[in-house]
Amino acid sequence: MEVFIYGTLKHGFPLFDKGLVGARYVGDVETVEPYPLYIAGSFYGPIMLDRPGEGRRVRGELFNIDEDRLRVLDELEDVDHKTSFRSTVEVTPVGEGYRRLRSDT
Repeated sequence: MEVFIYGTLKHGFPLFDKGLVGARYVGDVETVEPYPLYIAGSFYGPIMLDRPGEGRRVRGELFNIDEDRLRVLDELEDVDHKTSFRSTVEVTPVGEGYRRLRSDT
C-alpha cells in the first residue's frame, strides 16, 4: 500500500528512523486539493486538517509499505485516538517522471 507522509515521518525528520527506514520511497508528491496545515503544540508537529478545498496544496513523500509497517506508523502518530486518524487523499508527483497516485495519509 502507498502512504503519503507530510510531517515528522519524512526523510531527515525525527520520526523517520523509527518508522520508515527500509521502506520503499516512491517520490515527492503534493495533494491535488489544498488542505489547511498547521504547526501545533509544544512539539511543533504539523497537522493537516481534513478540509479539502481550504488552505494550500501540501507537499510530502510517498512510500510503499506493508501492513506491519502501517501499524508502526499508526502507533507513532497515535492513530485511532481522538486527535489523529487516517484518510484518503489524492496526490500528484512533484517534478517529472512520476505517475498520478492515490494514497492514505
